[in-house]
Amino acid sequence: MTATISPARMLCGAAIVLCSPYTPMLFMGEEWAASTPWQFFASFEDPELAAAVRDGRRKEFAEHGWGESEVPDPMSPATVRDSTLRWHELAEPAHREVYDTYRALIALRRAHPELADPRLDRFHVDTGDGWLVLHRGRHRVVVNLGAGEAKILLDTSPAKVLLSSASPELMGTHIRLPPESFAIV
Repeated sequence: MTATISPARMLCGAAIVLCSPYTPMLFMGEEWAASTPWQFFASFEDPELAAAVRDGRRKEFAEHGWGESEVPDPMSPATVRDSTLRWHELAEPAHREVYDTYRALIALRRAHPELADPRLDRFHVDTGDGWLVLHRGRHRVVVNLGAGEAKILLDTSPAKVLLSSASPELMGTHIRLPPESFAIV
């Protein structure tokens, strides 16, 4: 995702995934916005099987508009190297911020059982122009995916912000969120 969306929007997605009623599944390195893509790789000793897998991947990707030279060779050691996580990225501030946000979201799930409740009959979502609100028991996960600030009416008057990716403003039953940000209230 880091190659296609802004870091701020990625944190919004993390809040949605980790505070939804479903089992959150993270892909390798997602929790720190790893720069490495995951490319399919394999190691088959049988040359016919290796060729069949390589050709199959090329045909599959061609159906989606990729040229043969654009498809990573699944049998190449370079494909494995390119897909290997760069653990040193955790020391970089931008990656560390994403990692710390994921850790905080996971800690909130543990501390507030409503945020992990799998029962769909206790889950509701409100949506508006570029924003959404996940109702999670007494908590609200408010997300502004829009390019501008959003003033969102809530069904409650939250007392405090448990976690946010920016600086939200609580105003009675409203919350003002900067663009591409979330707040858990």
